[in-house]
Amino acid sequence: VSQQKNAISQKQDATSYVTLSGTIVTQTGADNTMYLCGELAELTFTAPQTGITAVRFTSGTTPTVVTLNGITMPDDWTGAEASTTYEINVLNGLGAWQSWT
Repeated sequence: VSQQKNAISQKQDATSYVTLSGTIVTQTGADNTMYLCGELAELTFTAPQTGITAVRFTSGTTPTVVTLNGITMPDDWTGAEASTTYEINVLNGLGAWQSWT
């Protein structure tokens, strides 16, 4: 367990944070990178074939149109809802998401 915690800590320390501007974003994720966006109308996000990446964005009063390329999302992902902030994390093509208002 301590080795796992150490590996997670090292991965977090290696993360780069990139702020993206605009309301329409098209981005290919890079390993160890978290992309931070504001309120988006459209997001097209492509995951690297290996590694860990993430994107965080806010869906406005009109839901963000989200296109995820190379990412297998869980069955409970149905797309963005209005007035909600999302974080999508991707590890080796497998996505996980969380949201909050």
